[in-house]
Amino acid sequence: MAPSKRVQKSSNEGSVLLTISAFRSGDIGSVNAAAKTYGVSKSTLLRRLKGSPSREDYMPQNTNLTPIEEEILLNNILKQDAEGLSPTLDIIRSMANSICKAKGKPDVGRHWPSRFISRNPSLIVRTSRTYEC
Repeated sequence: MAPSKRVQKSSNEGSVLLTISAFRSGDIGSVNAAAKTYGVSKSTLLRRLKGSPSREDYMPQNTNLTPIEEEILLNNILKQDAEGLSPTLDIIRSMANSICKAKGKPDVGRHWPSRFISRNPSLIVRTSRTYEC
């Protein structure tokens, strides 16, 4: 699954990882010296040393569907599309709500289907046109 557009890869993630490995291996004695040597923010380095995930690895806790459930939903949508049944946003919302009801969680929000589509580049929204009779 592609990363969200909101969270972009940090430009200094490589520097942070190098700094962490240099500090843990003992090549650099202090956090301040390591941060200055590699040009990394001291607060970022301290936070990552305490075990905080990077922005790319962070998973929000307030999601109604897990990544596995979203993948199952995505496969179901693609399967329906291959059969010629293009699901609408309302159908996608109702499929997600049925998963939530089975788990006992609240329904997804009004804008959830469009955000789900933007998170998954394999889904393309097309408007349908009526044909003449």
